[in-house]
Amino acid sequence: MLVEGSSSVFVPLPLARARKLAAEGRLTGPFPAYGVTPELAAWGEFGPDELEDATFTAQSLAGVASLTWPEAAGAERRVVLAVPATGFAVTPDGIPGEGTVPELEWRRVQAVFSDDLSVDLTAVRDLARGRTVAEAWDDDVVAEFVEQNDLGWFTPDEARHW
Repeated sequence: MLVEGSSSVFVPLPLARARKLAAEGRLTGPFPAYGVTPELAAWGEFGPDELEDATFTAQSLAGVASLTWPEAAGAERRVVLAVPATGFAVTPDGIPGEGTVPELEWRRVQAVFSDDLSVDLTAVRDLARGRTVAEAWDDDVVAEFVEQNDLGWFTPDEARHW
């Protein structure tokens, strides 16, 4: 369940899967997703008027998740999709804000967030690869990287041909 006023979740995808989604239009999951849940709001001590900050934290968690995948190439850009929270289910033993969505449809992607191509992800990805999102999130090097490298916003049309 998401907090009131929040209707989207953030789904990290390896670049190859994002390309496949754009080409095929639909992928079945489940897929990891991060949203503004009551647990995330409590964990981050976000009040009702801090929905934007809580949303940014959920997006950042998705960005960290994308660093942990074993199959992602070292320099490959992070890709995070903002999608409607339809079917979002909180992971009971997951980190705050963590859940899953059952499927993805390209036509429902609201925005795509990704690194600038000039950002070198190799070292931070090597550090985070294979770790849990919580372990990577708590690593000082990963935290500094995420703080210094916000994901840029793109329309789905801009990201369709990456």
